[in-house]
Amino acid sequence: SSDLFTSAIGLNPNYNEAYYMRGVSYEMISEFQKAADDFNRAIVFDPKNEELYYHLGKAYYELKQYNEALPVLNRATAINKKYLPAFQQKILTLMALDQGFNALKVSDTTLMMEGNALNYYYQGLVTAKLNSTQKAEWAFNNAIKKDKKFTNAYIALAGLQVSTKPEEAMKNCNEALKINPNSRQA
Repeated sequence: SSDLFTSAIGLNPNYNEAYYMRGVSYEMISEFQKAADDFNRAIVFDPKNEELYYHLGKAYYELKQYNEALPVLNRATAINKKYLPAFQQKILTLMALDQGFNALKVSDTTLMMEGNALNYYYQGLVTAKLNSTQKAEWAFNNAIKKDKKFTNAYIALAGLQVSTKPEEAMKNCNEALKINPNSRQA
């Protein structure tokens, strides 16, 4: 599909949407540098579009360019203070930058915005990284309550419990395997 967008750009180099769509198609096939280049071009034409900044930040994150990703994600959340995907990506970026307390603040914000399974899961990841095992366990359990088929939440919870509650850890691994029998992590 990127070829179609390339053709459209060839016909009209100012066609912002074509850069965005080609960037998304590159993102889907893990060509993150090409995606970042296209999102940067699209931003030139539409500098107040939070979605473009989110995708650019995500591409930088996937390229492990965390210092580049963070200001771009900050721009996305400044444009739209309720754009949840950008806040969620910011959590992962802050964790990669070892800014756990900042990640926790952003995680708290996402939970206030929406108490869904993914936001509880991210809260669990952050609090586990900050060695707050009890809070991490609470967050992973809430993620599971919100989505009983959230394999990664079961696995993360088991990882916390393996040394202190081995029976619970085994139970959670078994739940993950029921959901996804091919899971290597479980």
